[in-house]
Amino acid sequence: EKEWLWIFYGWVCSAFVVALIPLFQSANPFGTERVESTFKNAAFLASYLLLSFFVTLLLILREARFSWRTIFFAIALLFIFMTLMLTGTRGAMIALVGGITLSALVFAMVGPREGKTISISHVLFRKITFLFFIIVLIMVIVGYFMKGSLKSSSYGLLQRIASISFTDKSFQGRL
Repeated sequence: EKEWLWIFYGWVCSAFVVALIPLFQSANPFGTERVESTFKNAAFLASYLLLSFFVTLLLILREARFSWRTIFFAIALLFIFMTLMLTGTRGAMIALVGGITLSALVFAMVGPREGKTISISHVLFRKITFLFFIIVLIMVIVGYFMKGSLKSSSYGLLQRIASISFTDKSFQGRL
């Protein structure tokens, strides 16, 4: 188990470095609209960061209380999330929301009842995750009904998500 933890620690450290590079890329006025980091492809970067996000989240939730590792993982998770959003990859964003929502629902339903996760009792943590699930569900329903106004949003990420359509030529080519 200890060897696996060191592998995951190394993974998170490398993902943190890979996630830092696009933050400088996005500050470059001559850069691309979607960040690419060392992968030179936004979709590949998003796939790697999506996996890294869940590994980092797992390492945070594995901790029984706050420590320097928890703080580092939380900072890494924040940078991974920010870079994942900067990739502009719709599939990765939908997978991220779906994965977090499903994880929250599973933890709320069958998670442990005793013990602590990052200094929060499991009973309270289960309530928080269930509340998170309800909020995401409401946001998805509201977003579906407000799709037209989201398409005209000045925020490019919302425009990309709102423009998802089964009749889109890019979607048809992927079937």
